[in-house]
Amino acid sequence: MVYQLLRTVKEVNNADIKTAVNRIVNGNRQAVLITDGEFFTQGITGDNLNNPYLSESFRTWMKKGNDIYIYSEPYVESGKFNKFRYYMLFTNKGIENNINEKFRRSAPQDPNVKMFHLSLVPPKVTFDETYPQVNDALSRNEAKSVVNANFEVEEFQTGWGDIYSYIKANAMDAMGNPLPKGDYIMKGIYLKSDESDAFKIKNIEAVTYNIYPSYVELRDSIASNGKLPKCYTGEKLSKVFVVDEDIFSKTGEIVLRLDPDFDGSTLSSTGPNLLKVDLVVKKSEENFYSNPTVSQNFRWVSISSRNQGRDNTSLYESIRQILIDPQMLPENNSENIVYTLYLNTLVNN
Repeated sequence: MVYQLLRTVKEVNNADIKTAVNRIVNGNRQAVLITDGEFFTQGITGDNLNNPYLSESFRTWMKKGNDIYIYSEPYVESGKFNKFRYYMLFTNKGIENNINEKFRRSAPQDPNVKMFHLSLVPPKVTFDETYPQVNDALSRNEAKSVVNANFEVEEFQTGWGDIYSYIKANAMDAMGNPLPKGDYIMKGIYLKSDESDAFKIKNIEAVTYNIYPSYVELRDSIASNGKLPKCYTGEKLSKVFVVDEDIFSKTGEIVLRLDPDFDGSTLSSTGPNLLKVDLVVKKSEENFYSNPTVSQNFRWVSISSRNQGRDNTSLYESIRQILIDPQMLPENNSENIVYTLYLNTLVNN
């Protein structure tokens, strides 16, 4: 239905694409723009052969936490010019049943149509079929386990002193059997980049906080006056967990291990340790210039009289200029957390 409606949109020759996109990004609504990407202006610029004329508009929309899905459909104009028709969907993937979801359900599948997704928000994690895979030495309390798309809560019936002894020193399970690479805490979380993603995630970092004092403050504040405290934060801890970078680079699996320098000294010895572990993007790289399977669909041969036969890279450069900007990398933006673990343990004995 949506696809059929889009195909009936009337064509406007020499449309002011730049102004149209500016209106979209300065608004606060979902929108669809269908265009061949050719931005014609008067004077020597002509069809703006190498002008990244949409770069700033795309940047503005993305910085709002929004998404742009661009579908490139090859077609032949006037029976002789190979070009692309672009379906640009301005939306936010947090919107239920957004226009991209509707479009994907309605549009026929065509291997020649490539989609590229512009977003500063990292992809969602996926899980192993047997997840959560927790080291046996942690004595996980399955009854209190909560696994969500964005976070999970786990309770370990062990103190960190024993965890250090069992996992780091002895690398034995609860039955006394040797564990291969036994110092892992949890595994089975995956973050894999797709060819349609704007960025490849190269490294993930585990950032740990002890939030038990804040939890007590929150509990007491609600009990006394029914209000949340003004500040609900935790103490940032060092040398507690690391992500196995070798495994992540090879398979996209996030394996959480004890830091090689972990000795338990940063954890409480007098009270519970309720730890918040944010798995955040540490390093990423653009997935456009180095991804010709998709990016080749964003450049075409000019058919204008002035530039005929030359490559038009205006849309290609509009995208590339954003993705090579360090300020636009996921690790340099606020929404860089891919998953959060809440780990509740006994006193650090």
